[in-house]
Amino acid sequence: MKIGCHALQWGIAIDKDRRHTWDGKVWNVSLENVLSDMAKLHYEGFDCSDNDAIQYFKVPEEFHRMLSQNMLSFVSTWVTLIPRTSTFTQDDKINPDIPMSDPKQFAPLAIPEINIERIRKDFAEKVEYAKNFALLGGQLITLGGPFMLQDNIRNSYYEMIGEYVNDLAVEFKKLGLGCVYHPHLSTLVQNSEEIDRLYDYADKSLIKLLLDTAHLVAVGENPEKIVRKYSTRIGHTHFKDLGQGKFLELGEGNIDFDVIIKALVETGYSGWLIAELDVPWKTAFGSASTNKIYLDKLVAKFAA
Repeated sequence: MKIGCHALQWGIAIDKDRRHTWDGKVWNVSLENVLSDMAKLHYEGFDCSDNDAIQYFKVPEEFHRMLSQNMLSFVSTWVTLIPRTSTFTQDDKINPDIPMSDPKQFAPLAIPEINIERIRKDFAEKVEYAKNFALLGGQLITLGGPFMLQDNIRNSYYEMIGEYVNDLAVEFKKLGLGCVYHPHLSTLVQNSEEIDRLYDYADKSLIKLLLDTAHLVAVGENPEKIVRKYSTRIGHTHFKDLGQGKFLELGEGNIDFDVIIKALVETGYSGWLIAELDVPWKTAFGSASTNKIYLDKLVAKFAA
């Protein structure tokens, strides 16, 4: 298994030189600064937000220089299915003082409905994004969403989104890209029941599953059981801890990562372990350091 880090704890790109974290704070930190920090901590690769990649679509050579200079693999970016707006801004923020599972956390991102017109428009945008993403050397596109309030979700939406992600995955495959779906709080798919509904229509061979430990625990799921139930589908992972309703650095919360990594090893997973944190409780570098030390010990213990 390879150990990577998500750029999210340094924030989401506003432009090349500024980022905002999910709590609304703005930082004068470039992606180049972020990758340099990851390299210092000896991470092997990284995930980032879609807006991080977009900044370099017109200058891919600059992005490749940063990868080479820091000896990092570009693994994946999240993209939101049928987003309310084209990109997140610092006004789209969470409240670190309330549980992450609180429906109010992501309510500003929610769309009221899913329809064919929205899907057609989004399809064209996602395919164009994927073409540029591939030129940057990315490996996987992580699909998530749509963000929705539970009262607005209809059973028919699972068929619509299942067929939609199939169409996207076919286009991504033509570009040499993998595709994973990320069950996420306050979206159409949060728990195992909703995962099953999606996969009644989504192609299991094309659409792999992203295991996000904290999002699953936050909705009452057991990540170890998820690993064993969906072992043939798991194509990517995000590791973060959860305690008192808050996303935390690894080892700082209540999640038993020993049983999760053991299940991944026993079911043959050999992909990336990506340390992720939405809002760091230390400095971004400090949180990334804590996570790297924890993952190194975890992998040495179970995956050697």
